[in-house]
Amino acid sequence: MKAKTLTKIAVLLTVTVFSLGASTEKGCGGSKGVQKKRPPKITPTKYPIILAHGFAGFKEIAGIEYFFGVADYLRKYGFTVFVTQVDMFNTIEVRGNQLADQILEILNETGAEKVNIIGHSMGGLDARYAITHRGLGDVVASLVTISTPHHGTSIADVALGLMDGPVEDAVSIISWLAGCTVDGVDYDTCQQDAIDAAWNLTIEYVENQFNPQTPNDERVAYFSYAGITGLHSKDIVDPLLIIPYGIVYSNEGDNDGLCSVESAKWGTFLGTVEADHLDEIGQLVGVTGLFNYKKFYLNIGRFLAAQGF
Repeated sequence: MKAKTLTKIAVLLTVTVFSLGASTEKGCGGSKGVQKKRPPKITPTKYPIILAHGFAGFKEIAGIEYFFGVADYLRKYGFTVFVTQVDMFNTIEVRGNQLADQILEILNETGAEKVNIIGHSMGGLDARYAITHRGLGDVVASLVTISTPHHGTSIADVALGLMDGPVEDAVSIISWLAGCTVDGVDYDTCQQDAIDAAWNLTIEYVENQFNPQTPNDERVAYFSYAGITGLHSKDIVDPLLIIPYGIVYSNEGDNDGLCSVESAKWGTFLGTVEADHLDEIGQLVGVTGLFNYKKFYLNIGRFLAAQGF
């Protein structure tokens, strides 16, 4: 795959990245306009929900949201939802600190005692960093991670030569997700450190450095989901994820095209959803096959509310 083609795909995808900056978005209450059918009454969460994007993720690009339509859908049912934005490509430490700053801003703005975080992919690692290393355990009620590589991903290991496999394909995947060439020179979009970010997603780093240094905070409830596609699933692998799916499957088994089921497990594991890494966030632009991603997030909200969060 050529880097320029991968870059164009990455912008359309929204699978992984985020505009630069640290803005937040607030909203609650019903959606505007005439509704043919009023949504059933659902008790929202006690605390605001924060949606945290993954590697190469974004809040919104050209009108396309990373969590496509999720925030407004939850607001329709009375949930207070914020969408954070950290660097698309950077280390867990940098992104985690950016996320922590925004959490504190949200708490100050709303007067809420705590927040609930839902993190997709690398966003879950950012949240764990913010909770542990920024001491936010007293203001975060819960963290729900979706296909977060809590034990690393073999794609990063293969790309960086730490594991045998199709290095060229793995490097192309990292380039695609980063929207730039691996040397970080050729494209204007490569403004941050995609390579260091990739190192932070290796099995070696996450298992032997990040996890030991980032223990769970006992004041926070940790939950996780994994996505599964391809073999052993009714979900068909998105063509854009076929190559990474194969790399992860050969090394780690069942996966969602980027993160294995086993790597996604953290805290209380709530099970798998038949969806690939793109389906989980409503991409591309709401087309997710049989997977009802909006209902998935609504059920997470209902679950958290039932827990008193």
